[in-house]
Amino acid sequence: MKKFSLSILFGIISILSIYASSEIDFPIIDLKCYNKRPADGIVQLGPRTLVSSPVVYQDNYNLIFETSGFCHSVILIDVQTDEVVYETIVTESTTQISLPEYLEGEYEIRFNSDRYYYYGNIEL
Repeated sequence: MKKFSLSILFGIISILSIYASSEIDFPIIDLKCYNKRPADGIVQLGPRTLVSSPVVYQDNYNLIFETSGFCHSVILIDVQTDEVVYETIVTESTTQISLPEYLEGEYEIRFNSDRYYYYGNIEL
């Protein structure tokens, strides 16, 4: 009986270690959600809103999406000048994009979809 219990315990430990090693260890970009309302501008969604922000990891100049298809474009805005310095189209199946390595500094990043846009700050 002890051998059986130990084999189950080792099996559970090995499954948990495989699961833990498959997680992404990069920092998550803290994103907030805005609702695009054509009639009255853009409104920030409150804390009780059911829309959850997507999970996007940053690995230096690479952005890794936990789920694809949540946006159709990515925009970087220089926080010092409020100028758009980079913009790219994102396809439905995109799971990762690489930002230009010549960019340095702090930027606001926006992920645009049809109804919402998600934004946060990143350092490059």
